[in-house]
Amino acid sequence: MKAISDFSFQARRFVRAIAAYGVALLFVLQVMLGLAQFQWNLTEPLLEPNRTTEEKFRSAWGTFFDVVQFVKTQTPPDAVILIDSEYIYHNLMLYFLYPRRLLFGGESVFRANSEIGFILITDGYPDYAVTGETKMLDDSHGLLRVSR
Repeated sequence: MKAISDFSFQARRFVRAIAAYGVALLFVLQVMLGLAQFQWNLTEPLLEPNRTTEEKFRSAWGTFFDVVQFVKTQTPPDAVILIDSEYIYHNLMLYFLYPRRLLFGGESVFRANSEIGFILITDGYPDYAVTGETKMLDDSHGLLRVSR
């Protein structure tokens, strides 16, 4: 009976050791891959340290940054802007477009809020009839100044 209990004790000890080594290996791999990604993220800024803040944002955010800059230049700081809630970057817009007031939604939000002065045009949005002046940034992004 003692031999069986010694065997089960050694087996449990072996399984614990394997599990501990496995966790340690996963941790080391995570750190190594994380450092590689960190180095990759720093490579471009370090190669071109004299870039402007705008150039750095554009390289990091791509066309989203262009859309934000377009909306900033075309709207006053106290503007109320309606943005499609399905737009992929709609939460980031809160940060980049402050102090403008942003509302998210569709036609029901537009009809319920008469203070909306602008609508961000994205692929297929707005999908309801709105009258106003349209200024396009590119083929899929623009701004509609609402006239009521």
